[in-house]
Amino acid sequence: MAVSIGIEIGPEAIRATRLERAGGAFRLLTVEEQPYDPSQADALGRALAQLRRSLRIAQPVIVGLPDLSAILATVYPLVVNRSRAELAVEFELQQQLPFELSQTAWHYQWLSLANGGRPEGSRLKALGSRQEPPSLQPTAYSLEHSSIAVAAVMKQPLLEERLAICRRAGLDVAGVSIAALGLLNACSLQRSLARAKAFAILHRLDASTAEWILWAPQRLQVVPVQSASSQTLPEELAASWQGLKAQWPEAAPMICTVNMDASVSERLSRLADVRLERFDPAQAVAMRAVRPELAQRAAASIGLALQGLGAARVPLNLLDHVQRAQGARWVRRVALGMAAVCAAAIVTLSLSGMAEIRQQRLRLLRALEQRERTYQRLRPEIRAMLQQQQRTEQLTAQLQGLVSASPALTATLAAIAQALPKSLWLTKVECAKSLAALDVTLEGRAASFQDVTQLLDRLKNLSGVTAVKPLSTNVVPAPAPPESAPAAGELVAFAIQLQRALP
Repeated sequence: MAVSIGIEIGPEAIRATRLERAGGAFRLLTVEEQPYDPSQADALGRALAQLRRSLRIAQPVIVGLPDLSAILATVYPLVVNRSRAELAVEFELQQQLPFELSQTAWHYQWLSLANGGRPEGSRLKALGSRQEPPSLQPTAYSLEHSSIAVAAVMKQPLLEERLAICRRAGLDVAGVSIAALGLLNACSLQRSLARAKAFAILHRLDASTAEWILWAPQRLQVVPVQSASSQTLPEELAASWQGLKAQWPEAAPMICTVNMDASVSERLSRLADVRLERFDPAQAVAMRAVRPELAQRAAASIGLALQGLGAARVPLNLLDHVQRAQGARWVRRVALGMAAVCAAAIVTLSLSGMAEIRQQRLRLLRALEQRERTYQRLRPEIRAMLQQQQRTEQLTAQLQGLVSASPALTATLAAIAQALPKSLWLTKVECAKSLAALDVTLEGRAASFQDVTQLLDRLKNLSGVTAVKPLSTNVVPAPAPPESAPAAGELVAFAIQLQRALP
């Protein structure tokens, strides 16, 4: 449930209202009235501070200033471009003011939206829920070439003075309106006036002063009435009403009285021949432990609290331009802050990425240096092993080539191997192939000449061998004997050539 507080600063008293909204109904929780002496400089501030303490106000409030503090004007701007409607209102409003509009605080609303909704000129944010009762639901509208708007204008120094007093009293002001508009907002909720096309409000300010608040779809006017004494006030009101009634194109509207004595109302009713209806707060809001007389005197503050809840018929706010400028500055600061944060994040990520890339490069460089040192240390051994492997691969390839190219050679070598004595071994075999024969040269070692002679005899008996010729026989010292060779001091080195016919 949303709660809003409206404070009316009157000429001699301050009235505050705490209003609660539950769904589409409003409930009056508290009404406080605090008189003060306007002749004393700090009386208003002390009264506001006392009011804040007694109501324990800790939330933003809507403040209503006396009608004489501001100018309420109706303007007829020529709206050609919807996006420049505010500029048209500003131009027309300047024509009605005796001073520069730039020296004032002002706000406006289109009267075409007066029966509900939120006008373009009103940007006051509700302090509570934005849901509105059925009688105040937004209605579709369009800005015609000739539109009607109501505007409130106040001198900027006077507004700043009032705001400074409120701040010194500890109040957070969310919006500033006019007391007459707050009264209009409150009376608009009364059941007899809620759906009326036009109505008038007669508000008595003091014993000899009153004001007319005239409302119609295309008209909003506040007319003060000053009398010489309280006895002549009814005559002055009757005369002013006759003049105002002649200007109304509509039928005679309903008249709602606020703070009017019964005797004054009766005399006015007889003089002006009108029917007066007393404002009843109970028809507008639900009251709890609040005296009807006090609630009626606080009608303007009730309307201000309605504006805080987003349910006011005319929600003018003289702080609108200031709040919009502050909002724009806040958005700019947030945008700049976010841009700075993003820039810092980008720089941080870039630096961290560069540092990570540098670390990766350093790790790769260390790995390459380690591999280079290992290679330099193992290079001689690896080179020798590679050369040996290459030689072995070449010999293997030659043998495989010979085996695959000449079956006769394979058979010859197998026969020679079978013919070798046990005490004789070969150290070299060379083969040469001609057109008709295969020439084989054998070199080896033998334990004795008898082994060499035995080998020659066996070779001559091989099938297909056409010639066997010893090339050389020499005696050579024996190396350290292998396990398979006989222990001897000398060996016979021999070389034999044989020729075998090709099939």
